[in-house]
Amino acid sequence: MDAPFSALVKSMSSNVQFISISHKKLRWKSLPLQQGHKLRTRSAQNIVAEMSHWQDTLGVSLFMFRDPVFSINRRHTVQLCEEIIASGRHFKFIVETHLKNLDEELIQLLKKAGLTMVKVGIESSDTKILGGVKRY
Repeated sequence: MDAPFSALVKSMSSNVQFISISHKKLRWKSLPLQQGHKLRTRSAQNIVAEMSHWQDTLGVSLFMFRDPVFSINRRHTVQLCEEIIASGRHFKFIVETHLKNLDEELIQLLKKAGLTMVKVGIESSDTKILGGVKRY
């Protein structure tokens, strides 16, 4: 079951809304959600309904998906893009993801749905550092 919008959204201003695709609230931790935890995503319909709500009630023009796991499930990402396109709404959004989760086909679909920016993290190639933060 999808959680209510108010439980999942943090607002910084009336121009930008932060949206989570997962049910689990992310707390600041050393290990990202995708490492060792099962991801429970919200439905594409629920996410688009939330985006529509904030656009209609507050005139929000930009959405930021603050989930480092945004595109980890390709099928869900495609469903979300298709749902946004089918809604006929003009959303702009920013995502955080890992570059290995993107390819030309998915990037084109994301762009068609309203993607304006992709934020990525750069990881160290030093195995000592990676081991220290329990990455790999």
